[in-house]
Amino acid sequence: MELELKHIAPYALHGLRLFVSQKFKGDWYGKLTDIDFSSKTIRIKGDGEHSHIWKYQPLSNVKPILRPLSDYNGPHGWYDEDQHEIHLSSTTENELFIHNILDDCTDIPIKAALDLLEILFEQHYDVFGLIEQGLAIDINTLNKND
Repeated sequence: MELELKHIAPYALHGLRLFVSQKFKGDWYGKLTDIDFSSKTIRIKGDGEHSHIWKYQPLSNVKPILRPLSDYNGPHGWYDEDQHEIHLSSTTENELFIHNILDDCTDIPIKAALDLLEILFEQHYDVFGLIEQGLAIDINTLNKND
C-alpha cells in the first residue's frame, strides 16, 4: 500500500504536521496547507528553520505525523487494547444506526460515529493504520525538538 490523498484529505483542515524527505534538500518538518487534487500533490509550509519553505510535494516525499489509536480515550468512545478497536459510547435514544455487516451483533449510531471521526481527525489519530504500514510517523517516537 502507498500513501494516497484519501489518507491526507480528512486531516487537511486540522493543521496536520508532516515529515518531508527530499533527496537533495534533506529532511524537514512542516504543516499541510493545501491539496492539489489534479496533480496529487500537497502544499507544505516548513516549520522552524525551514519556515521559508512553502512548496508542493508529491506524497512519496512525505509521512504524516499521527497519534496511534491506542492513545485514544475521550468523548464518544474508548480504545479497547484487547480487541484493538474503538468502542462508541452513546446515550441518545432514537438515533440512526449503521448496521455493521461484518458483525451481526453490532449497530453503530451514525452521529456518534461521525462525531468520533471528526475528533480523531482533529487530533491527528491514525484512522487508516498508516503507522503500522510505515507510511506515517508515530508522534510518540519523535524528539521534543522535532
